[in-house]
Amino acid sequence: MAKQIERLQLQVRFLLAACLGLALGLAWVASPRPLHRITLVDQSGQTRLVLDATGDPVLFMRSQDGVERVHLCLTEVGPSLHLGNLEGKPAVTLGAEPRGAGLTLMDSRQTLRAELRVLDDTPSLQLRDEKQTVRAGMAASRDGAGLFVKDETGRVRIELVALGNQIERLVFKDIHERPRLQMAGDQIRLLSSGGRTLWEASTH
Repeated sequence: MAKQIERLQLQVRFLLAACLGLALGLAWVASPRPLHRITLVDQSGQTRLVLDATGDPVLFMRSQDGVERVHLCLTEVGPSLHLGNLEGKPAVTLGAEPRGAGLTLMDSRQTLRAELRVLDDTPSLQLRDEKQTVRAGMAASRDGAGLFVKDETGRVRIELVALGNQIERLVFKDIHERPRLQMAGDQIRLLSSGGRTLWEASTH
């Protein structure tokens, strides 16, 4: 699977580079004057590629039935790449900005389901359900990493924190987000709803 994904990425890069090179080459041959917009059509006259620099530079690529599937643009904030599904609706967005980069994935109903971001050198991942409620997430930094799992109401039910080469804290919470089972270092504690220790033990 990894080799297939890598091969697909290389094919996409080659296709974009070839289209851009062809568009620029045709523009240079066709006219000695600078062009602000270039349109390429296929043998049937269907528009397949549009390169527009009247404002922020934008590249559009369309399928054989005229559906826009690729949208590449560059603004003052940074570059972004939008990939559409068979209907041209947003499916994948990849972007870069001064403080980092991000990748978002949408389902067939254009509901945001996953976000991968790197902000100020700190990567994070969030997974959402069909109601766009964040259900799981994780982040990592120089000091350590953390992971959480939420229920359908958005309450944190599981929390994991790792520092260095050991698990610093693992907590299971009830529906009111109160810790009920907690593992910290070599200690394991079972807590009541009021926070009272009911049972504890050491792993050593």
